[in-house]
Amino acid sequence: MPELIAHSLDDYFAPALRLAGNENELAALKAKLARNRQSAPLFDTMRFTRDFEAALTHMHERFKSGLPSAHFAVP
Repeated sequence: MPELIAHSLDDYFAPALRLAGNENELAALKAKLARNRQSAPLFDTMRFTRDFEAALTHMHERFKSGLPSAHFAVP
């Protein structure tokens, strides 16, 4: 939900105050969140756990092999 991203305190407070005073916009945002919970990867706990475990395994294998830290992506 990119409309909720805040890069500073001002970026955080302005939408928060706006939403606090606008019940319709807040309700629409809550409805969008409810819809996203059904399909967004953020809420897929099993997938997150599987990917996190794969990342830890990959890092441990690199460490055991004496390889330096490196950026990587979990497929």
